Amino acid sequence: MTFKPLAEHELSALPDGELIGYLVAGRNAGRLDEARKALGCFVFRRREDLIGKALTKIGSRDDAEEIVDQTIEDTIKSAFEGTSAGEAASLMWTILSRRIADFYKRRESRPEPDRLPEEMDDEERKGGDAATSKDDKGIVEAQDAVDGVLDDYSPHHRRVVELKCFDRYSSKETAARVNEEFPNLDTAMTDSNVDQIASRFRTALREELGEGG
Repeated sequence: MTFKPLAEHELSALPDGELIGYLVAGRNAGRLDEARKALGCFVFRRREDLIGKALTKIGSRDDAEEIVDQTIEDTIKSAFEGTSAGEAASLMWTILSRRIADFYKRRESRPEPDRLPEEMDDEERKGGDAATSKDDKGIVEAQDAVDGVLDDYSPHHRRVVELKCFDRYSSKETAARVNEEFPNLDTAMTDSNVDQIASRFRTALREELGEGG
């Protein structure tokens, strides 16, 4: 079948599944430019969701938007396999998590300019900066631990963790969304499967953080 390129507005009107199908067809036809365009469309339609997730970790809209734009660029350039919309979403959220961790690592290593006591507020005089730095380090360590655990997970299991453990969806809602995003699973996701995967993740994360069982 001959590959037929679509205009930007035509791609934007495609549902996720068809958009990923177009991506795969474009790549198979040697049209990597069209494949990247389709992946870009898939990710850009989730930009506000990405910003909302980043804001829960960072707090600054400007920083969140910068990180999200980097995430979008990284996702478009990535070696995406193109098997499903769920895989693309999982890849995108994983890249965002690592970008957030990088943000805290950079901020932790950035030297603070010397300031006179009269330029500091009461909290800073009492050592507030040191406490904030300690909190940031803890966030980085926690994010590294999450990434370490999720690296061993399949794309649809990572999606379960994101929805159930991070986004606080119910087990029923999580199963439904995973089945929708990964329509080619050998066995459909169930509420019980979601609970088991989430429980194993929490146990593995505690072990990764050195907190025992």
